[in-house]
Amino acid sequence: MSMVQPDYLPSAHRGCQPVPERREEDRTIRAVDIPLRGTISTEHLPVSGLGFFKEANEDSERYERLKEKVRRWGGLPWAGIENTQIMASFVRFGTGFFCVGAVICALMLFFAGLFQGQLSYVWNDIGMALLAALLLYGLYRLIDWLIRTDRIPDGKMVIFHRPSGMVRVPGKGKHIEEIPLHDFLPMMSRHFSLGVGGTTQLALSHRSRELVISYHGTAGQEAWYPIIYWEFLQQYMDVTKPIPDVPELENDRWDDPFTRDWDQRHGRPRYWWRGMSKETFDRLLQDSREAARRFPWQQVLDGVPAETAIRKSGWTPSEYAQQPWIAAARIGDDYGEDSPARES
Repeated sequence: MSMVQPDYLPSAHRGCQPVPERREEDRTIRAVDIPLRGTISTEHLPVSGLGFFKEANEDSERYERLKEKVRRWGGLPWAGIENTQIMASFVRFGTGFFCVGAVICALMLFFAGLFQGQLSYVWNDIGMALLAALLLYGLYRLIDWLIRTDRIPDGKMVIFHRPSGMVRVPGKGKHIEEIPLHDFLPMMSRHFSLGVGGTTQLALSHRSRELVISYHGTAGQEAWYPIIYWEFLQQYMDVTKPIPDVPELENDRWDDPFTRDWDQRHGRPRYWWRGMSKETFDRLLQDSREAARRFPWQQVLDGVPAETAIRKSGWTPSEYAQQPWIAAARIGDDYGEDSPARES
C-alpha cells in the first residue's frame, strides 16, 4: 500500500519523517522546549474544545451550524486575541462583570442609606447604578446571542491543514502564508502576572524567522496541558495516524481516508460520542484528566524513553485511552502489516 493517500498532498506531515535538529540559534523566543515527538499518552479528551455537546444528539440547528463552520475552516483552528469572536467573548465577559458590579454598588448604596437614615439622599445614585446594570445586561445578552447564533464573523485564525501538512498563518489583509508544521519548534512560554501567578501556554516558534504563534486555549491550565495539546496537534497533522478522538472531530473521521480505514479495522463505531450520556462523558473526562496529570511527563522531557518512564512510574491509561482504536495509536503499538505507518 502506498503511504500517500489519495486525499493527501505530497507535503502532508508524517511522524516517521526526519525533521531538522534543534539548534540554539534557531530560537526566536526564550521558552521551555517540548522535545516530544509522536503520540505516547493518547489522553486527548481534556484538550477537547467542545466538551459534552447536548445538541449533537438532537440534530439541532446549532449542531448543523457547527458542522458547516468546521467544513468552512478546512482544518483545526487557533484563534488569537485579534480574532473577532475572541474579542466578542472578552467584551461579553466585561459587560457581565461590570453589570454585577453595578448591582453590587446599588445594594451598597441602599444599605448605607438605610443604616444612616439618609435613604432619600441616595435614591438618584441607586437609580443610576441600576440603570447602568440594566443597560450592561442588555448589551451582555445581545453579545451572547450573537456568539451563540454564529452571527459574528470568524475573523483571522491560524488553520492546521491535515491533508497538506501546512500551517495556514494569516498575514496582512487577506494574505495567508502556508508553512510546513516541521518548520516550527514547540515550546511552553511562561508568563507571570500579579494576582494570577505563573501560567504556561503552547507556542510554536518558527525555526529561522521572527514568527511565533501561541494557543491561548492552553493559558492558565496545568503544566501538563500544553504538552498534551502538542501531542494532540502532532497526531492530528500526522497522516500515518488517525485523527485524535474528541467530540468536535467525530464528523471528520469518516471523511479522512486513513482514519476511516483505521476505525473500521479497530472496531470504532461511526458515532461514538453522539448518543453518549453526559454522565458517561463526565466520567471519561475526569478519568482522562487524572491519567494525563499522572503521566511521567518530566522524565520524558528529560530524555527518558517513554516506554521506560511509563514502566518505572507504573502509569496506566484511562478508560477513554484504553478504547481499542485509541490505544492502538500509541507509540510502540502494532499497526498491522498492511498499515501505511509501516511503509517508508
